[in-house]
Amino acid sequence: VVFRTGGIIELQSEIQITNPYITIAAQTAPGDGIVLKNYSLSTFTHDIIIRGLRIRPGDGNIHNGADTRDCITIQTGSHHIIFDHCSMSWGIDENVNLWDSAHHITLQWNIISEGLFHSIHPKGPHSMALLIGNESTKTSTHHNLLAHNKARNPLLIGRTNHEFLNNVIYDWGYGGEFLENGEQVKVDIAGNYWKPRTSVVDTAEMPLRVDFDSTTAFGSMLYCTNNMYVGINFLNATQLANMHGNAALISSTSLLDSASTVTFDTP
Repeated sequence: VVFRTGGIIELQSEIQITNPYITIAAQTAPGDGIVLKNYSLSTFTHDIIIRGLRIRPGDGNIHNGADTRDCITIQTGSHHIIFDHCSMSWGIDENVNLWDSAHHITLQWNIISEGLFHSIHPKGPHSMALLIGNESTKTSTHHNLLAHNKARNPLLIGRTNHEFLNNVIYDWGYGGEFLENGEQVKVDIAGNYWKPRTSVVDTAEMPLRVDFDSTTAFGSMLYCTNNMYVGINFLNATQLANMHGNAALISSTSLLDSASTVTFDTP
């Protein structure tokens, strides 16, 4: 899919990609490019590449899907998908929702920002960045900017073969979370940079929370290297213990089944 013109597409319903083997090359749009407004984009299939797209659901339509209006929802049956150089903002639930056994998903070089806070979500104040969970596995989240989101920066729940590499997390309200939620979790967390909005750092609100239940034996582990937070090395064993990650085992090597192919930069 290439574009002869650019502009804002005011969606009347959610875009659902149900047929595989598609590339949406939004970077081919002239001028200011392509913006999707009002509704989400959801995938239900495989072998998809989406580049250069801006997605801004917003809260203009108050009667439809207020609690599920994400920028992107990667649904059951989705695998082998790349979102590259996209901009996802103004979601009402999450900006990006990767859920229900999705696998082999890459989010790279994207802006994930400004989840709407005082909006129309039925729970009240919200503003969430990125959710990865419910049996999803084999995900690569690298070289993204997560900015001005209240929480889920990211929220990763369970499973293995996740990498969170070379991301910048800026101006969070509540930190990211890595949770077992009843099953093993293994994640490579490397080369990320956490930057508060101001020079005043609330040390009581760390940028990341690890919740591995010490009463269980899931064998969860984290591989943490070269991460930075306000100028200091971040995510060592002592810091994880202070974040209640007392059952987290720190691996000295990558936990991925196969080596990452991401070109790694220093934070």
